[in-house]
Amino acid sequence: DDLSDKAFEKALSFDPSNASVLNNYAYYLSERGKKLDEAERMSQKSLDARPDEATYLDTYGWIQYKKGNYLKAKDYIERAIRLAADKADATLYDHLGNICYQLNEREKAIEYWRKAKTIGGGDDALLDKKISEGKLYE
Repeated sequence: DDLSDKAFEKALSFDPSNASVLNNYAYYLSERGKKLDEAERMSQKSLDARPDEATYLDTYGWIQYKKGNYLKAKDYIERAIRLAADKADATLYDHLGNICYQLNEREKAIEYWRKAKTIGGGDDALLDKKISEGKLYE
């Protein structure tokens, strides 16, 4: 983790406004639940550069989820899905399912987890467990 953080930081030292690097580093931090305020700032900067980039909207939404801002997270992930349209991947629907679960929208959560499983490319064993038990596992 430290080595990858250093690699991202080195890349940003050369080009501090590189939207792709900012987004990828922010997402990586959010996945680990680390430096979420810093991740949020980097993600916002990437969105400022490319506001209609579904991947960047997902990253920002996922950071909001990790910070417990579930309504804001839902808004960003839903926007990402709308923009990605038929290219929306399993991760987007899995994220939306997790958010709905946290908002006590259990039936919607299961529906989105099923959609993620249908699309494929996610963690099938974890999705199966979420769907069959109707519970959030991360």
